Amino acid sequence: MWPIRDAEDHLVEVMMEVEETTRIHQQAVAMNQQLLLSGVRQHELREIAESLNAQLKLEIAERERMERALVNSERLAATARFALTMAHEINNPLAAMTNLVFLLSSLQTSPQAQAFIAMLEDQIQGLSRIATHMLKFHRDTNKLAEFKLDAVLREVSDFYRSQADKRGIVIHQRLETDGAILGFRSEIVQVVTNLLLNALDATPAGGQVAIHLYPAPRWLCEIHASRGYCLSIADTGCGIASQDRERIYQPFFTTKGERGTGLGLWVSAGIVDRIGGSIRVWSSLRPGRSGTCFSLFLPAEQAAFTTALKSS
Repeated sequence: MWPIRDAEDHLVEVMMEVEETTRIHQQAVAMNQQLLLSGVRQHELREIAESLNAQLKLEIAERERMERALVNSERLAATARFALTMAHEINNPLAAMTNLVFLLSSLQTSPQAQAFIAMLEDQIQGLSRIATHMLKFHRDTNKLAEFKLDAVLREVSDFYRSQADKRGIVIHQRLETDGAILGFRSEIVQVVTNLLLNALDATPAGGQVAIHLYPAPRWLCEIHASRGYCLSIADTGCGIASQDRERIYQPFFTTKGERGTGLGLWVSAGIVDRIGGSIRVWSSLRPGRSGTCFSLFLPAEQAAFTTALKSS
């Protein structure tokens, strides 16, 4: 600071000079840089932690999946061993029943009795196929033949119609085509039987089950690269919860409690997938409008079955 005086040496003003010191400024800049670097480091550490956490979740999910697969594999192995024993035990009385039906057929001459005997013989043969093939998860490779889906649907629905009538359930059929395909008839009978029985089990007294067979639309045939047919089996039952719809094709999963094995839909989905088809499900839980519909695409062309055979 310097005093400013006039000619008479009187103080008139003061001149002040301010010099900026850089030490404090440099310290502040350095501190800001450290804070910035610390923030960047925290962000990097947070990203690393999130990445490790995500990886840990994936590893846990994969381990749980492998544990479930191991449990299912062990249960399937136990089921297969049990099935081998049961198939042998079941086939013995089935052979006796077949012989008795043959003897009975010669004693009954009326057309109606003969028709019932023929139906009984077909069902015994079907039960024998189930015992020796379905329970052992084997394919009936020796019976590739051309057959009509409408005949299969009539046969299966007629067989279970009396059961439906006793429970007050009406079965409707809408067959818009004969559905001639080349495949394994016993496997398709198995699929239709599983879906129809599930529909009957889910439908209360006074309900309805609808079976609809029609030519598949062009867009669906293009997706599967094969012409084919659509088969839908719908019921007015209680419906399937959304969390259960994601698991219904898993082995041993069932909503029937002790009444179900949890293998019907798993086996059916495997059969449909193996022949180049597809299966979808829609379901509603809304009161008064509840129900479930399974929709199948079944290819008609031999190429689809030939491809499936080569890959199996």
